[in-house]
Amino acid sequence: MLQKEICSFTQKPFPMRMILKVVGYSSSTWYEKPLQRTGKRGRKPNIPDDEALELIKMEIKQSKFKGEGYIKIKSRLQRKKHIIGKERVNIIMRENKLLSPHRTMKVKKKKEHTGTIITKTPDVMWATDGKKFFIDGIGWHWFFGVIEHFNDEILSWHIAKKGNRFAAMEPVRAAVKKQFGNVDKE
Repeated sequence: MLQKEICSFTQKPFPMRMILKVVGYSSSTWYEKPLQRTGKRGRKPNIPDDEALELIKMEIKQSKFKGEGYIKIKSRLQRKKHIIGKERVNIIMRENKLLSPHRTMKVKKKKEHTGTIITKTPDVMWATDGKKFFIDGIGWHWFFGVIEHFNDEILSWHIAKKGNRFAAMEPVRAAVKKQFGNVDKE
């Protein structure tokens, strides 16, 4: 090995940096000693997995309820002084198919939409919307409008400094008054 060779000039062993430079290695590559990892990371559990599985099964069997989750099982084990982490209980129960069955989402039929919302006669369907916009020197304002779906006519609109529910209802009131004469009942 070149490390143990003596330099004729200095009468000392060759420096490791020089050897690595000649060979083309970086010092970090040479000195890195990868650790052989075996098993799981972290602390060793007090209770091995097979014992924990038996405790979990006993807890499920003793339960009055049909299906319980891993958090309740973990809590019950903890009360009996069996300290097992909640994630570990979850993993053990999942691997052994002991988790309670979960609710499946009901598939709802979506209403088909043809992409058009045009009506055959006027005054059947209106739409309203609001948009915030900025005016130089004055500040932010709101535009609220009401549109007729029959012919895309803007029935009324209202611009307000404050965009609240009262400002949003103003163009609706104006559109009803324009189309039907007044906003009274009936």
